[in-house]
Amino acid sequence: MKLNDLHKIIRLLQINDLLDKRVEGLSSGQKQRVAIARALTLKPSVLLLDELCSALDPPTKEAFRRGVSDLLKEVFREFDIPVLYVTHDLLEATAVGDEIALMNHGRIEQVGPINEVLESPCSKFVAEFLGFNVLNGRIISSTTTEILIDVGGVVLNAECQGDLSGDVRDVFVVIKPQDVVLSPTKESLGLKWRNCHCNILSGIARRVYLEGSIAKAEVEVGDVVLKATLSLKYFDEFDIKPGREVFVHIRASKVQVIPRTKTGEG
Repeated sequence: MKLNDLHKIIRLLQINDLLDKRVEGLSSGQKQRVAIARALTLKPSVLLLDELCSALDPPTKEAFRRGVSDLLKEVFREFDIPVLYVTHDLLEATAVGDEIALMNHGRIEQVGPINEVLESPCSKFVAEFLGFNVLNGRIISSTTTEILIDVGGVVLNAECQGDLSGDVRDVFVVIKPQDVVLSPTKESLGLKWRNCHCNILSGIARRVYLEGSIAKAEVEVGDVVLKATLSLKYFDEFDIKPGREVFVHIRASKVQVIPRTKTGEG
């Protein structure tokens, strides 16, 4: 490796003050940066980083994760080396990557830009991995604009989707918890919901809990249980508690329908 490239690596990884230190004198984050630098000196055609943050304590992991994304982009720009970052931590993957690939038993289930994968999972496995509501459904009827689906005795409206052929009946219904909006009343939630093609369902809150800066709830609608994610402000304003009746609002445009035959899953 040219001396100039070596200096680039030292500068990029910010390890100039670590060059004279022994390994046992380095912190976990420093060891990771040194390991990346050593890998780059070999001029790899691909830089594979496997569970880079798994050995870091939570505060160190959070700080390292914030900086590693810019660092890896700079590595790509400077050395034209693609980076494959392997992790089981979805938050870490979305913080670091430009594109994401989700694997199931060694097979890639879906790959694409992060926002595309997070908004439109292509299979039951991907949707469940992302924490979405995944429900077994059967199409009752469909038109050029609307699909009616029976989900455990609950009828949901979805907007027509181009990848559904006319003979498809058995489907998975996929809904993000953030798109399950709870309200103490059946009425419109505000101006942006007026004239909305919307599902409005009556249910009972069964489990409500805080998780960091958000609130989560599980709502029983007939025989169907829906997960909802709420802001703390909304949660406090409507005082949603277990056992309380609530109304579930879900835009038809937010109800995704995946043919079961497409995924090979039953």
